[in-house]
Amino acid sequence: MKTVLEILNRYQPDSTARAILERAENPVVRADKENRALQMELDFPRLVDKEDFTA
Repeated sequence: MKTVLEILNRYQPDSTARAILERAENPVVRADKENRALQMELDFPRLVDKEDFTA
């Protein structure tokens, strides 16, 4: 199974976002090519503070 950063290989997050995304587990991705939209569901071993990670 690919990691989030492997799925989003063009995305270059800052060090804080990278550390959070590296902990993500079980990624589920839904892509809508027509509307150029991407929806992801991620599991994390602990809560992520929304102030640390905004996208």
